Amino acid sequence: MGDEMSSYMCSPACAVGDPGDAVGSEARSPGRTDRYFAEVADTWVDRYTRNPSFQERLRAVAGAIEPVLARSASAWVLDFGGGPGMFSTLCAGRAAFVLNLEPSVDMLQAGVRCADVMASVVRQATGADPGESHGVAGSLDVLGPKARERFDLVLAIAVLEYLEDPSGAVRRLGGLLRPGGAMVLTVPRSRSWARRGERALAPLVVRAGALVGWRRARERAYTRLRPHGDDVPWAAGLTVVDGGDDLQVESRRALALAGTLPRSLIRPNEIIIVRKAVPPHP
Repeated sequence: MGDEMSSYMCSPACAVGDPGDAVGSEARSPGRTDRYFAEVADTWVDRYTRNPSFQERLRAVAGAIEPVLARSASAWVLDFGGGPGMFSTLCAGRAAFVLNLEPSVDMLQAGVRCADVMASVVRQATGADPGESHGVAGSLDVLGPKARERFDLVLAIAVLEYLEDPSGAVRRLGGLLRPGGAMVLTVPRSRSWARRGERALAPLVVRAGALVGWRRARERAYTRLRPHGDDVPWAAGLTVVDGGDDLQVESRRALALAGTLPRSLIRPNEIIIVRKAVPPHP
């Protein structure tokens, strides 16, 4: 990491944290959640090569960030809870600086090992050549006061549902955005029939998978790690942002499970673009 970005970080003691650090005051529940992501870290990147829902999410996020990155070649991007760094890789070829701030050291290490695979997936999905991104293990507290209003784009992809205080995370992330900057979020759609079916069947599938050692069933244990289930209270974070900043939802749409029938009819998540207002000139 270059000297310029170092000035936006806290003291070196904060710069690398334990996976249980989560996101400061918005911390995930420690223990089970951290163990789960440590266990699945080595398979996470591979999901983008074999899982249509991960591939569709990558395409949707690519479309959402395109207008932001097209406006400036000097954009700064924060990928909050970016796992091994797939979405950081997606942004890196178009932005001046990309930071993947991820609580799990195991996830970041998996990203280093799988960097070539992630680059290949991004090229196949978008045709873009990825550039260099930076990964830091720790919480939002890693970022120092100079990081305020420094980022043009903030991502929180499939992150808020694992936080105890998702609205608090949205407020803090909003404070890191420049005026005119954008935040791209994905969260579950609690009322989708796919989520309702998942809630009904997941406990049975996970228990059965544990008994027979079925890996795909163990992977679905994430359904038990969400403090708010599928009802993620993120929107309250838009009402009062630190410092009185103004965040508004620019668009939100259902995110399909895949790009082809019949999975394109299944929409268990939504993708949301939040814009930070530009203050009027005096």
